[in-house]
Amino acid sequence: MEQLNLRVKSNRLVICVNDDGDTITLNLDDHRFLDKFKEFANFGKKHPFREDEDEETAYEKISDYTKRLSGMMDDLFGDGATHKIFGVCEPTIDLIADFVYQLEPFVLKGVENKTESIRKQKDKYERRSNKREIKRR
Repeated sequence: MEQLNLRVKSNRLVICVNDDGDTITLNLDDHRFLDKFKEFANFGKKHPFREDEDEETAYEKISDYTKRLSGMMDDLFGDGATHKIFGVCEPTIDLIADFVYQLEPFVLKGVENKTESIRKQKDKYERRSNKREIKRR
C-alpha cells in the first residue's frame, strides 16, 4: 500500500536565549500560546504595589508578582524556560522587563509571518474556488 504524506507549514520562531544555545519557541500556530501570551502581557502591565505602601509590603508584592510572571513564562515557553532565559528560577523585575523589551521585535516578526501565512492561504483557496466556479460554467 502506498503511503501518502501531508505536511503543514509551521510558523514557529525559535529564539536562542543564552550562550549555551538553549532556546524558547514562539508558537503562533497555537491559539493557546496566543492566549497565554496575551495574559502574560496584560498581567505584566499591572503595577504590583502602590507608592504609599511600606517597603516590606512593597517587597512582598513585587516578589509575588515576579514569581507569578516566572510561572507564566514557564507555562508559555515550556518548563524551565525561566531558568534558561535568566539563569535563575525567579528573576527580579528588571530582568523580566529587559527580556520583554528584547522579545518585542521577535513577537512582531512572528505576527508579521503569521499574517502573511494567513494571507497566502486565503489567496490560494480563493484561486482554487475561482477555478472551480469557472469549470462549472
